[in-house]
Amino acid sequence: EVEFEKLIKIIAMKFEKIIEIKGVNFILDYDKSIFKILYIDRVRIEQVLMNLLGNAMKFTHQGDIVMKVIKITETETAQKIRFEVKDSGIGISKEKLNDIFEEFTQANETITEKYGGTGLGLAISKKLVDKMGGKLNVESIVNKGSKFYFDLDIKKGKI
Repeated sequence: EVEFEKLIKIIAMKFEKIIEIKGVNFILDYDKSIFKILYIDRVRIEQVLMNLLGNAMKFTHQGDIVMKVIKITETETAQKIRFEVKDSGIGISKEKLNDIFEEFTQANETITEKYGGTGLGLAISKKLVDKMGGKLNVESIVNKGSKFYFDLDIKKGKI
């Protein structure tokens, strides 16, 4: 059982100071209708969100990075929650969108030279989201930014 809002705020705080130093606005948009206690793999969700936020920070030089956590549906025992990281960064071309979740793949070779990294982060994040029962998706426009998101069905805990 995890105190869910507290977990999300801790993840956001880890990035907030670094992102602000870079001169980019960081916004946490948290849906207050999400159940207080949830059964979620704390380590996996933190690893995925930190990776997505890290990428957003790496590729965004001005504008906003938004981490959004919203309830999509609810039953008596569970909630479907969407996790989204959106940036106003360099974006990814349509031709490369299908490849970015492959190991050792980045949008192009100059990305590796300019920004560093191995191209493993998104592949690992995709596998972690798959193991939690979701699917990591991306929407992007070159020079406008990217949005990475996934939905998870998460069991409610006891208050």
